[in-house]
Amino acid sequence: MTFKAPKFLIKEEVSIYQEKRKTILTASYLKEFDTSPALCHGTMTGKFKRKETEAFKVGTDFHSYFLERDKFDEDFIIEPDGENFPNAKGDVTSAFRNTKGYKEWKEGLGDQRLVSLDDIELLKMMSASIMSHPIAKKMFSAGVSEHVVRAELHGVKCQIRIDYYTPDRGIIDLKSCDNLDAFGYSIGKYGYPTSGAFYRKVFQEKSKEFFPPNYYLVAVEKKPPYRTGVWKISEDVMDMAEKMNAKNIKHFKECSESGVWPLGYEEMNIYEYI
Repeated sequence: MTFKAPKFLIKEEVSIYQEKRKTILTASYLKEFDTSPALCHGTMTGKFKRKETEAFKVGTDFHSYFLERDKFDEDFIIEPDGENFPNAKGDVTSAFRNTKGYKEWKEGLGDQRLVSLDDIELLKMMSASIMSHPIAKKMFSAGVSEHVVRAELHGVKCQIRIDYYTPDRGIIDLKSCDNLDAFGYSIGKYGYPTSGAFYRKVFQEKSKEFFPPNYYLVAVEKKPPYRTGVWKISEDVMDMAEKMNAKNIKHFKECSESGVWPLGYEEMNIYEYI
């Protein structure tokens, strides 16, 4: 069964979405704002640079491989092994990657992103895990991936990029992790309810639906046995997160208008634990 996306769901290049992030609020910026308005403003304006960690790289590669396979095949190139790489003389080692010939070859790739054979095997195992999970497989069976929605919340322009949306399930956020047993703790640690509430509110505002869509997390391990798990955050938690988001969005608007972005911790703190 196929699903035709409504017009308010926009399919656009990641580069366009990233460019608009300079002036439009996103879920990740909102979480940074809750930590420190100055941090949020510094990241949006480019004053503070985000470093791409190995964990972030794997997550980004997996999103492309699983959600946009055709685009992955266009944008990524698999590093040849020793038998197929000219002058490798055996395995393609770190020393070989430092040679002039290898560097020149890599520069010739242009905008294509390089992945190793080991990377591809990992992505295959993670994808197979999701498709063998009885609930997750159904969730990814009839929907659209990597679509953008923009709307105004409390006088602030906001945008979201949805990993996967299906009308009978809702919004699905795809995550990778090291250990599925600890993922439940990561939900609060990394502010996923905050993101989920933001996604739902932007979607609801643009779609004009009375009820917001459900929000799910599908997580898959990056190491054996590559387990997959599905979480639905309770409505009580989502309601609390939405109230906190509304407060922060209104404060974000105040900071934007005044040009004053506090570092945080400006008030006196009382320690009362022993």
